[in-house]
Amino acid sequence: MELRPLKYLMVAVFFVFTATLVFLPLSLSDRIRQVRDPRRRHTYQTVVSLTSCFGGGVFLATCLLHLLPEARSQFSKGIADYWENAPDFPFVEFLCIGGLLLVLVIEQVTLFWKEVHARLTYSALSPFGRDTSVVNYGS
Repeated sequence: MELRPLKYLMVAVFFVFTATLVFLPLSLSDRIRQVRDPRRRHTYQTVVSLTSCFGGGVFLATCLLHLLPEARSQFSKGIADYWENAPDFPFVEFLCIGGLLLVLVIEQVTLFWKEVHARLTYSALSPFGRDTSVVNYGS
């Protein structure tokens, strides 16, 4: 079997597997909202949280184990054409970490704005000055 069709097949398999594990918690969260028993709801929420973490781990492992070495080799080939004495700086890894930090910053800013909006909205609607703020426990 040639290498190129095998690569395309594995990319498709990785995509389907990763997408399934990423979207599984979303489909389960609708069912969890319908459960009335607090103990069962907590158990289901824990399962969804663990499933979400596993899906993120599969996505990260796919990136680090499969795509990053390929990107590193292609980048080194491309940079050799334009730069004769390229430094030994890990550009690909730097860009990956920069993208990860960018996503983290966007997520934290969004959660902060959501909390501020919830405090402003609920403080105006809350009777007797009760604290109804939304707490961010981290991501």
